[in-house]
Amino acid sequence: MQNQSFGDRESLSIEINGPAVDVFVAGVHITDFDNSPYLPSFVPSLSMAESSLRSCLNFLKYEELFFGMSVDEGYAALRDASQPPFVDAYSQLRFADWGPTTDGYLCFLLPILGNLYIATCEVGGQSVRSVAVQPYSLISTIRQALEALRPNQSLEPTRVGKPPLAAQLQR
Repeated sequence: MQNQSFGDRESLSIEINGPAVDVFVAGVHITDFDNSPYLPSFVPSLSMAESSLRSCLNFLKYEELFFGMSVDEGYAALRDASQPPFVDAYSQLRFADWGPTTDGYLCFLLPILGNLYIATCEVGGQSVRSVAVQPYSLISTIRQALEALRPNQSLEPTRVGKPPLAAQLQR
């Protein structure tokens, strides 16, 4: 596979370099510990994220939850979610949760003051990096990366860690 780069490192970038996949969120290299994903799990995770961003997620539903908060305060509220509205928002606004390759960082999409921010911090860290983004640019970046990875894995979402049903039936 040839080297390819999609997106912008300052918001979201997915860079495919042979078997390595480097992901940057808000200027942070979130795959610095492990950039060799297990593609049969990684690609469906990307596909589900793209599908969710494209058709399921309503960011405005959560904007009131962050009223009066800065991006750092909103990030901390989700990171430490213990109250019901934040627990639901945690699972809906979590981003770049694409398996062991991205487990070293916690990323969220935060609707604050009419803007959508992508924010990330190393697990256990204190320094949150964030940048305003457009949902379309996130969708486009993920879609382009999926198309580049297509020869290695179907784009249809499947259960992580389990081969697609068609592959199971061929056995």
